[in-house]
Amino acid sequence: MKHKVLLTCSDFRWYGESYKRSFEKNNSEIIICQSHLGPQEKEYYKRLKAYLGFSMKKDRYNKKKIFNQLVLSKAEFFKPDIIYSVLSFDLERETLCKLKKNAKLVLFLSDSLELYPESENNLDLFDLVFSYEMRDVKALRRRGIKAFPQMGAYDEAQYFKIDNIERDIDVSLVGKMYNERKVILERLVNDLPDLKLKFYGEYAPKRKPLSYIKWLTSKKMQQAFANKNIHYTETNLIYNRSKIVLNINCLQSQSGWSSRLPEISCTGAFQIVDKNPEIEREFGDDLIMYSSYDDLLSKIRFYINNNGERERLALSTYKHVKDMTLTNNIKIVIEETEKI
Repeated sequence: MKHKVLLTCSDFRWYGESYKRSFEKNNSEIIICQSHLGPQEKEYYKRLKAYLGFSMKKDRYNKKKIFNQLVLSKAEFFKPDIIYSVLSFDLERETLCKLKKNAKLVLFLSDSLELYPESENNLDLFDLVFSYEMRDVKALRRRGIKAFPQMGAYDEAQYFKIDNIERDIDVSLVGKMYNERKVILERLVNDLPDLKLKFYGEYAPKRKPLSYIKWLTSKKMQQAFANKNIHYTETNLIYNRSKIVLNINCLQSQSGWSSRLPEISCTGAFQIVDKNPEIEREFGDDLIMYSSYDDLLSKIRFYINNNGERERLALSTYKHVKDMTLTNNIKIVIEETEKI
């Protein structure tokens, strides 16, 4: 059965184009409404607006209204039978009620619910909720909401093995520079001076002059921290060039895995990830996990010097994640939606 899907999502990490491809591979026609609100709006723009006297609360309110009007107008024109929302908590209850009259509402939580307390009042309107956090699935089910676990997946058009490429980076990480990540990475820079470390993300933004100057005047920090966000094409290249890729999840990610895990391993890279019960249950000995900083440091030192074991595990994990594609995840979404 062919479906017409209206996707609402943020403009984060080019996921919109990945979802579009995946729905199309599953025989669906799709249009996208992207939100530019919330964490995607640059912090320095917010500060500048506040400095110039703009009311940030009113500014967000106006943008939210415009986004909701856009979604409704596209739905009226396109007439979708599925509304697939990826963390689009900018959709107002009134909007969801109107959309629900003619379409099934499906929500995918690509982040922990605890980060979005304002969303709690609208969750009951969704026909299905998928989440990569098992604890959120259990909490939603206790509330009578139809929820399913759906862990992170990769887009095979974006992340893949590159043949005959030299792994000339010892340890890498690509991602947002949360404080907990920065603390770990800074310690690694000091504890592993003989390794080539490359960490990508906005480490010391210019809007924070003291941090930026500190980075600018430290040779070892400049060598390790690129201090910039990169496109997925470069990310794929970095993974293919790395002997070890670190996957340090946010503190709230405690019972599942994000797309970063299969994105790394589908390139054939060896990764080390922080331990949680869902990862351990799924991957067992196929994937190396750490439980503390000292454990992480010890495992980096061991595997950087044991090429054969590192390559064996990388191949094992590569085989394990091979079918963890976004296309397969969307197939499950469609199948479950058709059952309603």
